[in-house]
Amino acid sequence: MKFVADRMLGRLAKWLRILGYDTVYDRNMDAHSVLSYLKEGRIVLTRGRRFRKERLQGVVWIQDDSVDRQIRQLMDEHLIDIESKSKFLLCSRCNTKLLAANHLEAEGHVPEYVMHSQKKILWCPSCHRFYWSGTHQERMRHYIRTHVLPAKEHQASSGKE
Repeated sequence: MKFVADRMLGRLAKWLRILGYDTVYDRNMDAHSVLSYLKEGRIVLTRGRRFRKERLQGVVWIQDDSVDRQIRQLMDEHLIDIESKSKFLLCSRCNTKLLAANHLEAEGHVPEYVMHSQKKILWCPSCHRFYWSGTHQERMRHYIRTHVLPAKEHQASSGKE
């Protein structure tokens, strides 16, 4: 599943990338670009008021400002499955697939302790950022476990699905 998020959903776009979903972030989305994205096979995510009443196929009006509730909405609508998707494989900034970096490429771009403690370092060939499994990834996993999944389980147990 591929998405495009409008200018009001930057945090959601970043989180979808972290969760492994190809997500374009378009700050200047207009009616023409919406049609183009739909032809491309992307699901359009928006907070734009004009889409709240219009029921366009492939356009999802995001109901909440809170990113955890936005993620839950996409789960409830069966557009994403965060438990089975491979995470941390896309650049959270530019949506490019991350590639394995050798330690020589990473040297000087990551902290020294990372060079010694991490076997796997990834980098983005588009924006040249480096990524590794560290406390930031664990904090992101913790956020999903504590903010997104409990509410999903609560909805299931209360019959609100």
